[in-house]
Amino acid sequence: MKREAKKLATRQRLLDSARELFAKQGFEATTVEQIAARAGVAKGTFFNYFERKEAVLYNLHIAWAHEEIERLSAEPGPVLPRLENMLHEIVNRIYGAKPLARAFFQGAVGGGKPTERFAEQIRLLVSSLSKVFEEARRRGEIDSQLSPSAVARFAVETFYGVLVLWAVEDRDDLEKRLSTAFCLMTRAIAAADKTGGNDS
Repeated sequence: MKREAKKLATRQRLLDSARELFAKQGFEATTVEQIAARAGVAKGTFFNYFERKEAVLYNLHIAWAHEEIERLSAEPGPVLPRLENMLHEIVNRIYGAKPLARAFFQGAVGGGKPTERFAEQIRLLVSSLSKVFEEARRRGEIDSQLSPSAVARFAVETFYGVLVLWAVEDRDDLEKRLSTAFCLMTRAIAAADKTGGNDS
């Protein structure tokens, strides 16, 4: 058990070190040697945990995203306000600096296994969020005619669309963009009585 705990601790140090370096100096400028040195391990140890630095970036994003969705699902109360808080928390933790956002997308869509894994994780995120939106539909927060999986896909596409544009443009207004996108999305999926509709 101690050995497993040590391995998990080493893996986490590598992830934390990579995140700090990606944010500080960018994805391309960061080397595996630097990540390993900052984590206090040999370069060879890095490859016991990750195939390359793109895999680190992928793991950073996916781990936090799933963690936030699990936390969202466990909290009581209306779903949509919790979802908005979750999106902002993910942004604060993963995309606090443009270099890190750009690094993530470079790693995610740069081809090869990271791209394949990212596509698979998008499917898993949509699946997890579908359960969240199913709860929202049961609570009467979203249109009962909408498919929770379709809403989840729409939410994920909206989220990443905002992040991509923010990452490549020379403007620091991510919070505003995300809030606007979320507002428009929730209006689009809201139940009729939430948008001023009636039964007549």
